[in-house]
Amino acid sequence: MSAPQPRTSSGGAAEDWESTYLDSPRLWSGEPNAALVSVVSSLPGPDAAAGRTRCLDLGSGEGADALWLAGLGWQVTGLDIAPTAVARARETARGRGFSPQQADFRTADLTVWEPEDAEFGLVTVSYLHMPEHAERISILRAGLRALAPGGRLVSVAHVSAPPWADPHAQPWSTTRMPEQELEHLALDWDDWQVEEAGLRMRTVTGPDGTGASLDDGVLVVRRRA
Repeated sequence: MSAPQPRTSSGGAAEDWESTYLDSPRLWSGEPNAALVSVVSSLPGPDAAAGRTRCLDLGSGEGADALWLAGLGWQVTGLDIAPTAVARARETARGRGFSPQQADFRTADLTVWEPEDAEFGLVTVSYLHMPEHAERISILRAGLRALAPGGRLVSVAHVSAPPWADPHAQPWSTTRMPEQELEHLALDWDDWQVEEAGLRMRTVTGPDGTGASLDDGVLVVRRRA
């Protein structure tokens, strides 16, 4: 299905997304994004000996990705702009028996958020598209700054619209290929290693029940130890 879009209001992104969540008792499926699962499952898990047990999920929504990551043993912090989404994620975490140390959800505006420390072994960003592509690049850069040495950023992004969606609407209108995002990130290769920058295909079901194959842009960047 196509991604829900925030309602337009005069209160900015926070009010828009909060209104969107309030319009529905549950906005998302409750299942982790298949593309993220595919990518992360091929990567090393938490490593206490190396000090990489913490994970940061940017744009965590109702918490499905973050809770899947917590189930792998990561100590996850999820950040989202909508208080209702954060409240739902916390409720689901409690219902599944996760402690706040295992899965902690907080409200944050990622366009101005800055990490306090470079201490995360994994940072995930799933389908987080912004009205201005420069804002998305700024968020990815902040995510990179949050990584501990040896840690990885995993970004999964839309690169094309499904057949039933308006290609000129958000988020499709601001998509970029992973190679283009790498150019905008302008990484120092002495400090960073790109482990993946390409496309992965997934199958989706449209509003009328028909299926389609979509490509996701996947970017995996590792901070050199």
